[in-house]
Amino acid sequence: MQLATAYQHPMVLILCVWICFVSVTCAKKTCNVLDYGAKADKQTDIGPPLLKAYADCLKATTGRPEDTIVLIPQGDFSLKSNVLFAKGKGLTFTFNGQIHLAYNSRYTGNMIAFTRCQNLVVNGVGAFHGYGDLYRPGGNLNHLPQRPRLVRFENCQDVDYSGFNLFDAPLYHLVVALGTNFRIHNFRISSTNIGATDGIDVSGTNIHVHDVDIKTGDECVTAKSPMKGLLVERVSCINTDGCSIGSFGASGKGYIVEDVLYRHVNLTNASNGVVVKTYSSSQGTIRNITFTDFILDNVAYPIKFDYTWGETLHKTKRNIGSSYGSQKWTDAKFINFRGTGSKYRPLVTLHCSPRSPCTHFKFQNIQLQGSVEEPSISSACGTVDNLSRKVLKNSLPGC
Repeated sequence: MQLATAYQHPMVLILCVWICFVSVTCAKKTCNVLDYGAKADKQTDIGPPLLKAYADCLKATTGRPEDTIVLIPQGDFSLKSNVLFAKGKGLTFTFNGQIHLAYNSRYTGNMIAFTRCQNLVVNGVGAFHGYGDLYRPGGNLNHLPQRPRLVRFENCQDVDYSGFNLFDAPLYHLVVALGTNFRIHNFRISSTNIGATDGIDVSGTNIHVHDVDIKTGDECVTAKSPMKGLLVERVSCINTDGCSIGSFGASGKGYIVEDVLYRHVNLTNASNGVVVKTYSSSQGTIRNITFTDFILDNVAYPIKFDYTWGETLHKTKRNIGSSYGSQKWTDAKFINFRGTGSKYRPLVTLHCSPRSPCTHFKFQNIQLQGSVEEPSISSACGTVDNLSRKVLKNSLPGC
């Protein structure tokens, strides 16, 4: 996606470009779903009109997203069918309305999906309401296990997503699978405090997530495999499972996560701060990752890298460490962590495979408190500055 650059009179040019960028009045072609049969009555399915509007706008693209806009105007719309935008290129989707997912026990997959797309803008001031509690009555996560996600991008590149809020997903809220050159920013995600309500899950190359408020019962912003080049910054996570790498599963083979930076993250009432989710039998590599400038308030496990994470979820059913995969974790930095953990859980857990110890882990300015437990560290080496030794004691030897 090409962004305008101002070389002369920058303030004037930037303002003009921005006004046109967010306003449908500057578009050469606007496909308003109301012109294709949509009704803001919270009853009529917006799915078919949305696909008709997309097909019409797709014929009119100029290559510049601001020229061709699929518009969902203000109003309350019902969604009763899966919507797939395939092979879109050079388009803007502006969601200014409120989309309400109708309940149907047969719904599955992704309610709004983008596949093999390029050079897209998704923006607006609206929201997608998933009514997830209807799909898990009484908090039963095993009820309707194939319930749908809200929004998913797959094999897309050069995408800018902002403004379109996501609420109460039956399953996950926003998934980017194998994305390239994504910018995800300035919107909200909120759901019931229950599992399987991931906020943002991403895999791919060169992904930037910033200025997002997430309140869920599961992942906040998670790096999946393969991942090369992820920047997450200025993110607020409430009631979440923290900022995760993984999970990779007991049979996960060849996962790769590298060149990752999380910075300026606030976590409140979370089960984890930063965490790797894998099994002892998994295979893969994590390298060159940095977590810096974290503020934690009542976080159960502030820093937790445990290669047996999966087995510890079901201690009575699995023999932890009964099979070992080939996992290499190296060059990880934890800088400027402050706040509170949980009284009876370690502030730092670093359990690495004895067959492939963690190397070059760095802890700097770790100011965490609130736990009476000692740090739990094994099969790892690195450096700890003097201030961080108050938390880590002498539990991490040099490499």
